This record gives sequence, structure tokens and C-alpha cells, in this order.
Amino acid sequence: MTTKSERHFTLAGYVDTSHGRVETTVAQTLSFSNRQDFVVGDTQYVQNIQQGTRILSGTETKNGHSIVLSGTQLSYPLTLEITQIVNADGSFSQTTNSDQTFDSREIHAGQGIPSLSSVSNTVQSKDTLLFSAAGAVTGFRDRDSSQSYVSRDVPGTCTSRSITAHDGLLTGVTDGDGCGH
Repeated sequence: MTTKSERHFTLAGYVDTSHGRVETTVAQTLSFSNRQDFVVGDTQYVQNIQQGTRILSGTETKNGHSIVLSGTQLSYPLTLEITQIVNADGSFSQTTNSDQTFDSREIHAGQGIPSLSSVSNTVQSKDTLLFSAAGAVTGFRDRDSSQSYVSRDVPGTCTSRSITAHDGLLTGVTDGDGCGH
């Protein structure tokens, strides 16, 4: 099953001020996609989901001979896999794997020093829940997750942290790896 949507728009206008006319134009594109694959059987159910959202936005402001430009790119990819396995006694397990990212890029130019910045934040998790034949949760296994965050800008500032967890407990923290240190 696949769903896609894309929208474009442009808004433009001006304001007459005591310092002259200020003209502004905003243009944006929004893209969305969702793909889902299923496997359905007597003892197995699998659902794989791949979803993406992307936003591109730009603004131009003119004031006399001065022009200020700014742009933003945002991205939200998500992958989710759900697997249920039914045992002979009617008990079952459900394993969920998720991988989600937020990416942001921004640029500004035209007045003062141009700026460029980016942020990336990724979370990966896996968990298996165990159920009785009556549907009650009886436990879990394979609970692992990690998160990685990196923020950069011009003139070169970078912040990075990665964390890991196993069975609900923090197992590691690392600073600076995403910055190439």
C-alpha cells in the first residue's frame, strides 16, 4: 500500500513603511509518502512501514536595494517494522523495530554574516513483548535503543551526543563522535 502527497505554495506581498516598501515572498514545498507492506498468515503477522515527510521553505525579503534570503529544509523519515509470531500453545510475541530521524538545515544571507546550521537526531529502538494465550503481557526481551544527536553551524560550532540503552537501562553516553573529533 503506497500513499504520496506533494503540495506547493507561494505567498507574496508588501508593506509600505516610513523607510520605503518591504516586499516578502515565501515559497514552500511539502512532500509526504507512506508505504506499508503486510504478511498475514495463521501464525505470523508482519507490517513494514516506510514513511517520509520533507519540507522545503524559502523566504526572500526586499527593502530598497537590500535583499535577505533564508531557507529551511526539514526531513522526518520513519521506518517501523512490527512482527507477531503465534506459538503452538496460543501464546505469542510481538517485535517492534523503529528507526526515526529528524534532519534540519537552515541558511540565512543578505544582512550581516551569512549563517548555516544543521541538526540531525536519530532514534533506533527494538523491543519484543511476550503475551499469554489470553493476551496478557508476560514479559519482554531484546529491548535495545540508541539515539544520536548532532548540531552544527558556521563558523564551526558542533555539539554531538550518542546514548544507548538495554532493557530500559542507560548503557552508554558518548560526546563529540558526530563532530569528527
